Amino acid sequence: MKQYLYLFLISTSLSFSQSTINWGSLWHPQNSTNGSTTFYAQVYEPGVTPGPTNAIAAWIGYSTENTNPNTDNGSWTWVSASYNATSGNNNEYMATLTPPPGTYYVASRFELNSEGSYYYGGYQTTWNNNSATITHGVYTTNDGILTDDNTWADSNPGTTISSDITIGHDVTLTGDLTINSGITVFIEAGASLIVTGNITNNGTIVVDSNSDKFGVIYSTGTNDFDIEIRRWVNTQGSSEWDLIGPSVKNLTLTDFINDNNNLIATNGSSPTTYAVGYYLTHNNSWINYNDNTLSGNSLSPSRGYQMASVSGNKLIFKGEYVLQAHQMSITNHASGSGSRWNLVANPFSSYIGGNDDTTAGNLSFLDVSDLDSSFGGIYGWKADGTGYIAYGQNYLGNDTPVYIAPGQGFFVACPSVGSGHRARFNESMIFNGVPTTTDDFIQGDLPNSENEILIKIFNHNEFLAETKLFFNENMSFGLDPGYDLGNFYQNSAISTRLLENDNGINFQIQELPEQAMENAVIPLVINQSAGQEFRINLHTATIPDPNVYLEDVEEGTFT
Repeated sequence: MKQYLYLFLISTSLSFSQSTINWGSLWHPQNSTNGSTTFYAQVYEPGVTPGPTNAIAAWIGYSTENTNPNTDNGSWTWVSASYNATSGNNNEYMATLTPPPGTYYVASRFELNSEGSYYYGGYQTTWNNNSATITHGVYTTNDGILTDDNTWADSNPGTTISSDITIGHDVTLTGDLTINSGITVFIEAGASLIVTGNITNNGTIVVDSNSDKFGVIYSTGTNDFDIEIRRWVNTQGSSEWDLIGPSVKNLTLTDFINDNNNLIATNGSSPTTYAVGYYLTHNNSWINYNDNTLSGNSLSPSRGYQMASVSGNKLIFKGEYVLQAHQMSITNHASGSGSRWNLVANPFSSYIGGNDDTTAGNLSFLDVSDLDSSFGGIYGWKADGTGYIAYGQNYLGNDTPVYIAPGQGFFVACPSVGSGHRARFNESMIFNGVPTTTDDFIQGDLPNSENEILIKIFNHNEFLAETKLFFNENMSFGLDPGYDLGNFYQNSAISTRLLENDNGINFQIQELPEQAMENAVIPLVINQSAGQEFRINLHTATIPDPNVYLEDVEEGTFT
């Protein structure tokens, strides 16, 4: 079954015009994750309500944009609402919405005596002419007042939030914040709420996301408080799925499955097996949870899981805010029947710095974690049929920062010697807000860099794999940990080897000194079945005056 999410116009920058209707409002529900949902709206008109009447026409509409339906009606889809009941002096109307998959805003519309002038209502809110305003600029931060880097709809809520509010920008607070009982604070995808102090949550905090943006909440206080993360998770299918971790604590698997009924993919048989599983390093295998293994298990912050949703959707993670540092033990079983790989995840509801080019805190994940020197990167799942992409200290060869999205899972390689190795997630890594690059590791084509060679291999026109070379100062011809990144698949169709002190590792990314652009012989490893035709393509060469030749050492030929 397809599922959807609805957001409602609560405290936005909309200005609904007053018609001859006296009062009207969308009444309930406040939000929904169902593909088909019945919404209710109420209206009051003296001398007409309560009771059935032909004088009032009602609609409930939805839009993908948070725009004023009074002036931008073209982006809204309106569904006629039928009379349902009386409620005090009001009439209640109802309509069922079944939009295609996506995220939508919902509002109500009323007309009196077919006059052609409409009255629009948000969620349990009276909207009148100019009742919602835009205030440009920011509020001061030294007096414990919420600040917004863009706009506030209505007025600044201050240090106590006593009415429902939607945060659509980066919002900060110096001091403690209290959310009153029954109140919902909704943080949109790509927006953030940063509190330098404690959060006392007597209501509901919802942090939203979509396929390429993630909401953020961060508090420096010591209070425990509940949050609800609505985390975008890729669909099931061949080469699809996603790597995800909980950005909350104290979340049992039973509660997680119940909260995501009809949202999380299953095998549809008994016992039901869910698209939630974990990776075992010691034998290089995956195990998914089923009805018989849910009880007594929880989703653990800093541990990564494989997950898939129905048709690409948001899964709900309800639990306590993660405020302390986390470490996850990692192991290496590559010498036996297992692997060097460990599946971990960002445990925070904030972005963290992945490499040393980020401005997040003082240290990055790669700076403080115990990783194999030949695989000293973050390996993210691409979900495009090509496997994993490696992110290192000098990603794209040009000091590009790598940020890890809230709850994002990824693989790391444990060293083969020693014990007590850890993947570490510290508060000093947390990025204050939302970075310019907001996506997860499932993304499209990446831009080319200066001093780069990108080589791809094809079977006829089918892309198989690629390997990259970067040329930068301060690099060597041997191993540069964190910069030279071994291939996740050591039997990948194409990779390179170190020019000096070859350690037997096939590399996906290798960084070389700049002088290597002028004269270097780089070992290229091809893994293809005997008799299999393949094509090697010099896809990108941004080095000065490139003259690149391919030598077949078996045939003694150059191309």
